[in-house]
Amino acid sequence: MQIQSSDGPKPKCYLTHANLPTYIDREQPPYQKLELIIRKSNLENLTSVLSQITGQLNYARVYMKLSDILSGDFFNTYIKKGNILLRSEGRPGIDHVYSLTEGVLRLEVDKPTYERAGLPGVGLPSQGRKHVKTRYAVEINLRLPSMVSGKPGFDRLVWASRNVLDRSVSWLVYNMNPEADFAGSLAVHQPTIRAVEPRISDRGSVMVPAMPESMEEHNEGAMELLEWLTIVASGSPRARADDTVDSYLCRYQHPESSGPATEVASIRWRGFIPSNFAGKVLLAALKTSEDGWFGMTATSFDGSAYSIFKQDGRTMTWEYMD
Repeated sequence: MQIQSSDGPKPKCYLTHANLPTYIDREQPPYQKLELIIRKSNLENLTSVLSQITGQLNYARVYMKLSDILSGDFFNTYIKKGNILLRSEGRPGIDHVYSLTEGVLRLEVDKPTYERAGLPGVGLPSQGRKHVKTRYAVEINLRLPSMVSGKPGFDRLVWASRNVLDRSVSWLVYNMNPEADFAGSLAVHQPTIRAVEPRISDRGSVMVPAMPESMEEHNEGAMELLEWLTIVASGSPRARADDTVDSYLCRYQHPESSGPATEVASIRWRGFIPSNFAGKVLLAALKTSEDGWFGMTATSFDGSAYSIFKQDGRTMTWEYMD
């Protein structure tokens, strides 16, 4: 019926076909969901390695004002001297959203709030969307020597937090120090501690596709591989080797397989997941898969996501940008 307009912006998916880098970018934002898809025969070995290098993942949920993190022992202990991750409540692109990563405070607000706060920032691109209000992002490195009481820039930020951005909001908090707990100045705000537990699911016997030998102009083989990875992650029976659904109901066809059917399992984490934890999961998968294969997907709080598929020493990465 051609109801949908083709004038609006379209989400972008970037494909990378290369060797994995030898370093880890520690400034990546935290994730909301993380899933690893592996051979079921490697599951026991993988969980053993993960228990040794990751340990128990805990985060806290607490209600605070923005001014609470910019003053007193909290500011000195967790931001100036320590290293924590913060993420406030709010829908990206709609509500006010605050975050803190590696000491950099990021505030995403609407235009009236931005003008009243008087903080330096940049406009966020609307990608040509109609009826979308202009929004601004303010980024301030709180670890700079100038970010102390008495300095004009810091005093302006404190003023804005007390007079403009003065609403108490819910925060997710993760302490990057593995030996630290949520006591001290954070305990005053009565945090609720939550544990991120891995959830293991049996995906049954599936046909694992072969990685494309070469990249075509439209990357159809890579997109088929991403589609297969998404279907397996969702637990759909369409990925099973013994699936007999009528082609009238579903037109999905398995990509060319790299061998016989394989028993597959998935491990899923959901919560406030730091990027260094995702890096440890990736390293554990590389160690236990050896020359085999595995798939990994991660979704952040702002809707961006990436997927990784490794097979026989070759790796493909898809980055989804909304």
